[in-house]
Amino acid sequence: MKSEEKSIQAISAQAHSEAADNRLLRKKLQARDKRVVELEAMVSNLNKQLCEKVDQLNDMMQKLVSFMTGNGEVNLSDSLREAVVAGVRAEFEAREQKLKETYASELEKLTSDFNARLAAKQNEINQLKGINDGDNPTTTMSTSFMSSRTQRL
Repeated sequence: MKSEEKSIQAISAQAHSEAADNRLLRKKLQARDKRVVELEAMVSNLNKQLCEKVDQLNDMMQKLVSFMTGNGEVNLSDSLREAVVAGVRAEFEAREQKLKETYASELEKLTSDFNARLAAKQNEINQLKGINDGDNPTTTMSTSFMSSRTQRL
């Protein structure tokens, strides 16, 4: 009987040992399951944040495309708007000044050409009439008139 008791005790000790191992493994499994749940929640949260950022990026790209193509409503910050306006204004004023200078130069050339042709025609008329007075008052008056007009521009 002693051998039976010893075998029962051995079996009982082994069962207790296996039960303790089983409890320990269950605790580890629960801890791992809990960690898996936490990691899944983190992944879900990160995916949600990524989707939001992708949506924001998509919206910004659509606004940029709208801005670049001139379609849609785009709100510029005041500082950016002022910088753009200042650049455009400076370019416009430079072009305007260049056009004024070109206009004045062309006007002066046309006036000079017109006065030369007028003087030639007046000389021709005077020769036909038989008058040879050298300096024609009409030409002088026209030149002074055109010079004052050029200065006003």
